[in-house]
Amino acid sequence: MRWFVVDLGDALLAQNKLVELQTQLTTAWQGAGQPQEMLAGYCYRGSGLHCQVDVFISEALQYVVNLPAAKPCYRPPPDFQSLLGDSPSAMA
Repeated sequence: MRWFVVDLGDALLAQNKLVELQTQLTTAWQGAGQPQEMLAGYCYRGSGLHCQVDVFISEALQYVVNLPAAKPCYRPPPDFQSLLGDSPSAMA
């Protein structure tokens, strides 16, 4: 499975962007019938005061939402947290 990543920047400032993106991704996922190949989630990278938020989107979901800021990447790390309700984990 191919993946894309969107860097939301500093974790302290990214919360509103994360909520907006979650709403957009969830709407697209639900509109497509909640297919298993559509996955999205986030994880934190860094530590302490310099923590960043990355959002990972499967190729199938990126095809639907077509986020301009999304860049191709490798598989999400193990601490990936789903943004799509009861969607399966990327690590399953």
